[in-house]
Amino acid sequence: MKTKFQAAILLSAAALTALVGCAADGTAGESAESGKTEITLGAWYYSSAESWAPLVEKFNEENESYEIEVVSYVSSDEKTLRSDLEAGEAPDLLCLYGFGLIERAYLEDLTPYMEEVRESFIPAVLNGIEQNAPLKALPLLFEMDTQVYSGGEAAAASTPLQGISRVWNLSTLYGEDYDYIYGSEGNDIDFTKTAFAITADSGCKDGAWAFIEFALRDESQLALAGFSAFPVTQSAFDELCAQALAGGIAGGWGFELAQSDIEKLSLLVDGTEEYLWCF
Repeated sequence: MKTKFQAAILLSAAALTALVGCAADGTAGESAESGKTEITLGAWYYSSAESWAPLVEKFNEENESYEIEVVSYVSSDEKTLRSDLEAGEAPDLLCLYGFGLIERAYLEDLTPYMEEVRESFIPAVLNGIEQNAPLKALPLLFEMDTQVYSGGEAAAASTPLQGISRVWNLSTLYGEDYDYIYGSEGNDIDFTKTAFAITADSGCKDGAWAFIEFALRDESQLALAGFSAFPVTQSAFDELCAQALAGGIAGGWGFELAQSDIEKLSLLVDGTEEYLWCF
């Protein structure tokens, strides 16, 4: 298995003492407004522009037991998150995109939780996830690094393959006269986009997992992936491809693909056995 770590900076957090919610000692508080158990989610930065931000809002609307409170980390003090982790005061959940390497000892092993959802993953994606044991973070999206050729020669638009929009670029440039170099050589499933982890000291691990499980639903996966990444579950991936065939991707952007484009993409994903990681 090939491993690549994405370098980034550990970033700092706003004070957590004002938050009411799950505590590291296993106790749980209630949100004053909703009466739900509050789960804290730490992120590098958080805005409505983030693809997963609307997911938090939707989870809070629909889940009857838990509510997410986002803790925004900023770049001015890289020691804060590490200090919070060492003190057992870090958020229940972490969105790892944008962070540097976090010691795996601070993160919960998600392997037992995976039994509930493992059959929903694309087989090649699941293979990569299970190679990263013990599983300390779960990727919710993936991209592809691949080699593309047209007319028997390497194409300029070769890497990376970032979602349906990139497949559409290839189809637009080359029509049916392009292909991927299949097999593991030169191809990687790239998990460096977005992954979520549960902190080992979280007092609300079941609630934190409830959010991750929510993010694996088809509607959530399609919203997260948009046109710039691929969903990790098979049913959402199939739905994304079906939408592309009908030209209905991403709210009418119109990334319409041919059946041959979908067949090439599916063959590429199914045959890839190398993986890039950021956690």
